[in-house]
Amino acid sequence: MKKNIGILVSAYLYNKIQTGIETNECIPFYEEACAQYGLTPCFFRLADLTKGKKHVKSLVKDEHNRYSFKVIKTPMIIHNRVLLYHRREQEKIVSLLKEGIKFYNAFTKISKLTIHQYLEAEDKFKCFLPETRKTNKNNFLQMINLYEDLIIKPNYGTLGKGITRIMRHSDNVCLVINGKKKYNIPLNGNWASEVNEIILNPTNIIQQRIQLGTYEDKPFDFRVSVQKNELGNWQVTGIVCKVANLGKYTTNVASGGRCYDPKIVLNHLKMNTDDILAKIRSLSLKIAQHLDGKLTNLADLGLDIGITEKGIPMFIECNFRDLRITFKEAGLFNEWKATYFTPIKYANFLINNIEDKD
Repeated sequence: MKKNIGILVSAYLYNKIQTGIETNECIPFYEEACAQYGLTPCFFRLADLTKGKKHVKSLVKDEHNRYSFKVIKTPMIIHNRVLLYHRREQEKIVSLLKEGIKFYNAFTKISKLTIHQYLEAEDKFKCFLPETRKTNKNNFLQMINLYEDLIIKPNYGTLGKGITRIMRHSDNVCLVINGKKKYNIPLNGNWASEVNEIILNPTNIIQQRIQLGTYEDKPFDFRVSVQKNELGNWQVTGIVCKVANLGKYTTNVASGGRCYDPKIVLNHLKMNTDDILAKIRSLSLKIAQHLDGKLTNLADLGLDIGITEKGIPMFIECNFRDLRITFKEAGLFNEWKATYFTPIKYANFLINNIEDKD
């Protein structure tokens, strides 16, 4: 008899699955991976789960090979693929965990500054971290005196939205680039209200901008998929290179960045490809293992790692709901598929462990 694996999805994706419309989340890969392990993928929203109830209304494929509603016993293992930003959502997850439901990647709202501080506390990571602070006027003035190039971005955020670049032009003036808007501001004078909203916004962080390597005069970095596998161990499932649009400073695909096989970019730059990829894998695994000791229920991470012009890997940020479409965009189809299969392998590992204890 097949066992059920729960996959928590957004209302948007839930509706697309129900109507059979293709999305960036590749549902057939979940199905194929589950079939390999005798599992049935069951898709539902957080709203479908109710505290104290042992059943959930889910989307499950029927005998006509279409997704239809079915009330099932709440799966013992649930893979969270939703960005849960609201306090009530997180409180609900906590309550469900207390009832014995096992989520992995249960919490996806973890601040960038918190992650930075977890890593900064370890000497072995310090040389791989750009300096990062809370955004306020004192921190800004100190940072702009230390570094000629800064990034201000949301402490919680995704898809490259709300990122501002600040470059010092002289001892007294710097340039603020916010999207298509540019401001020359005096460091010792009054700032425009729009600049104040960026620099003094407590929901932002300020970060030393890494002088990234460039490909065809465009900065690039790497998205590294780090996941727990069928043995419960962390592995690097894939690495994809993201290259910014010409004239842009963010590499996010949603902001116009393009995805490449990392070997194409590194070979073009005549860098030691194998050595750099080995350094990226090593750093990524160490970061995942360290965060696993600080946060609960981790299993599926997307790390953004930059490379300096000298070939040194630098940690940028950690994503708790990795968008796997980047691998497809780069033509890395084996890696793209593996990013779906590996979490299902881990789910099967967890289910077997629970059954062994029973």
